[in-house]
Order: sequence, then C-alpha cells, then structure tokens
Amino acid sequence: MIRRCEKCGDEFVAKFKDSKHKCHIGKRIDAAKYRAERKAKKEKKEPKKVIPTSEKEKNRDKRYIAIYGITLEQYNKMLIEQGGLCAICGNRDDKLVIDHNHSTGRVRGLLCGNCNTGLGMFQDNTELFKSAYTYLKADGLRYSI
Repeated sequence: MIRRCEKCGDEFVAKFKDSKHKCHIGKRIDAAKYRAERKAKKEKKEPKKVIPTSEKEKNRDKRYIAIYGITLEQYNKMLIEQGGLCAICGNRDDKLVIDHNHSTGRVRGLLCGNCNTGLGMFQDNTELFKSAYTYLKADGLRYSI
C-alpha cells in the first residue's frame, strides 16, 4: 500500500495500516515545536521566592535553638568574641559553623568548614586526635626511605 506523508508529502510503501516513514522534515518540525514548548514553560515559571532577611533569621534562630540550644543572638555574640575567625585555624570564613560535643551537646565554639569536618573525622575522640598529632610531629622520621 502506497501512502503519502502528511508532513513532507513524500510517498512511501506502508507495510501496515498505521506505518509511518522516517520523515526528516517532520523530525525538524517536531524538534522545533519541542524547543518552543520548553522555552514557553521556562518563561512561565515563577521566580524563586525570596525570603526576607528577618524571616531567614527567624528560621535560623529556631534551628539553632532546636539543634544546639543557643539563639541567633548568642551565635552572633560568639562570632564577635572570636573576631569572625575560626576557633582552631584562625582563618576568616563567611559562615562559621557551630561546633558542639556530640555526647553532651555542649557548644564549644565556631569553626570553619574544614576544621569542623576534620574534627568530625576524629569522632570527638581525643586519643585518636593525639595519635594523629604525634604522627604529624614525627614527619616521616619512622622510616629511612
């Protein structure tokens, strides 16, 4: 059965009643239509809701109280007392994180992300930390390579 493509007008042999041929014009039309639909969807999207600073601070305050038992005001006081610097390395960081003892929940200070991660790797184990300190101090003197 010979059929004609609705999109490009080419004739093709249809083996089945609903056979279609590989229409390159139709593919281009479909792709262009798809791109146009995606662009229209993007334009319709509403911009992300910007939370006013006061609302952000309220949420942060609630989170600090729930997790660490301190208020945002106490955090800011600690930040001023530390001069905006990490309590371990002394580097200035845009956002210092609250370090706390995981056993007692007591807040120890504010740390940069690197120092906080480093302490976390030692799992608050002071003996392991001392061992790492000794290892670093030896500076490879154990081996005669």
